Amino acid sequence: MFLESAAVKLHLSGVKMKENTAAVIKTSLKEKFSSKWDECSVLFFSAPCGCGKTTTVRELIARKRVQEIDVTDGKVVFDSVKKNCDVIFIDDFQIVQDRNEQQILAELIRRKNDLHFVILSRGPVPGALMPFIFDGKLETFSTEDLLFDRLTTQKFLEAYGIKMPANDISAIQQDIKGYPAAMEILRRKLIESAEYSKNIYNEVKRDLFIYYDETVYRRYDDDIRSLLLCMASFEEGFSLELARMVSGNSNAGELIEEIMKTSTMLRFDSDENYNFW
Repeated sequence: MFLESAAVKLHLSGVKMKENTAAVIKTSLKEKFSSKWDECSVLFFSAPCGCGKTTTVRELIARKRVQEIDVTDGKVVFDSVKKNCDVIFIDDFQIVQDRNEQQILAELIRRKNDLHFVILSRGPVPGALMPFIFDGKLETFSTEDLLFDRLTTQKFLEAYGIKMPANDISAIQQDIKGYPAAMEILRRKLIESAEYSKNIYNEVKRDLFIYYDETVYRRYDDDIRSLLLCMASFEEGFSLELARMVSGNSNAGELIEEIMKTSTMLRFDSDENYNFW
């Protein structure tokens, strides 16, 4: 039951409501996307699983002529750019870890300077694309850009016919923090119960755990899964030395590096500690 509700049928921020109804997207995100569209040729969305990258961006580029490049097997696969194309769209770019494959995309961007490239990834901007940042051609959209603000949370719920009093909206914003995956789970709960409560919040966290377990945790190999499990209890962060000591794995540094290349779940702070997002 939980897997059905939390993982299989999730449609995240920028969620499609009813047929012919526009997705709910934060106003500041729309404005930033429109502004940067005029300034940059590469728009790179870097955010963790569940932030609604795919659905949101598909809505933002819905009225443009789009060609999608497949990277399912970790390779940048395309035959040629279609005629009259406005946008090259790439999802799940964190899969592409081979530098030669990343360079294929970089060369395509350099050759096709009349096109826009919209790239979605759970990881950071890879090294092959960094020169475009320095040239002012690439703009990054982060987790914070995708999280709902209070008004967007309210609009999202109202789009499903869920009207909550102001104090409940405030409590939801404080608890959920505008995280789209949790908001999607929550709105399903609120359809069944007209009141927001800590019990509902705990149910959301439980279903979200199952969603993460299926879509994130289980996709890593045993060594990384073991490391994540060992370090999950360190809410204030942990050092590389602590990770090696607690996990008992002398290769903890290499494992952390792999996590940071393929996701944004870990953040490296000024105190040289790693923190879970």
